Amino acid sequence: MVNRQTKDMQHLILGGELIKLEGYVVDHKISRLVGFRYGVSIDDMCHVSNLQVITCSENKKKSNACLIDKSNKWIIKKYNLPLGEIRLY
Repeated sequence: MVNRQTKDMQHLILGGELIKLEGYVVDHKISRLVGFRYGVSIDDMCHVSNLQVITCSENKKKSNACLIDKSNKWIIKKYNLPLGEIRLY
């Protein structure tokens, strides 16, 4: 379900065009594992503010770590996610 909704949001990230970029992936800044563990809704996990396009190698390094920035900080607040328990990237 998360994968399908992420693909639906991909056009917003890539400027309105659905394109396949060789060597790049759409990544969840707050990882899917953390979202699942703390009950973050699929809609919020797949919100454009929680998605980014990064290289496959960067995504592999990031793994289940989370990137928190100004655009997705509202998810941390909404779900009262414990930053001390989340591995940050």
